[in-house]
Amino acid sequence: MTDQELAELDRLLLDCTPRPLYQDWLAQHFPRWRWDFRHHLHLIAAIQHWYDTPGTHLGIVAPIRHGKSELITRRLPAYGLSIDPTQRWVFGGYTATFARY
Repeated sequence: MTDQELAELDRLLLDCTPRPLYQDWLAQHFPRWRWDFRHHLHLIAAIQHWYDTPGTHLGIVAPIRHGKSELITRRLPAYGLSIDPTQRWVFGGYTATFARY
């Protein structure tokens, strides 16, 4: 097969693979963490809707230490890349420590 045919086959296989929900993926890959707090469930549902609806935007406003960084900055790109490794993600951070993740 040519490289172009292999790329098309990969794309078709990705389209056919059932995609796990973000909440299920979190529970499977991070079983020692709790993702069932009420505010996490609302946030995960909003993230799932945003991820499943291309072209939409999502703004998150929540107090500090409510899981925003873990759910969005650290875990969401891993979820997205596990579904489609060809996706492109852009990261930004306000401190060097934050930007390393």
